[in-house]
Amino acid sequence: MDNETLLGKAIPVPESYTREILRTIPIRAPSDMSVVLVSEEFTSVCPITGQPDFGKVVVTYKPVDKYIESKSFKLYLASFRNYKSFQEDITAIIADDLAMLLGCKTVVYVETDFVARGGVAIGARATSMLTAKVVTVEKGGDACQ
Repeated sequence: MDNETLLGKAIPVPESYTREILRTIPIRAPSDMSVVLVSEEFTSVCPITGQPDFGKVVVTYKPVDKYIESKSFKLYLASFRNYKSFQEDITAIIADDLAMLLGCKTVVYVETDFVARGGVAIGARATSMLTAKVVTVEKGGDACQ
């Protein structure tokens, strides 16, 4: 995946789900902190009814050497707009995609709370961390030891 920044560029919203839009930026001043990203305008599609699902996504992670670029994160979430999947699965997909993006030793915690349909609201929680040994790719990938 190319990691060229999207900041300051006009980038169209992806028409379908893609993790390839995600980018990182290096940490310039390491510290002991957690980062919280919140989107209250998340939309996906129910795979059974085809109706839209609306919800809130909260991502918390403790960065090791890079941050998630916020613009790429917004575009990534927008790529789910036409994606058909159950809400619980989407929560796990987001956690896994971000753990792969951030690399080794970064724990990603994702919370989703979807608007009730049919009288039932669904909330899901997922934690993901890249733990398996990963083959280093030519363009700057990393490997867990």
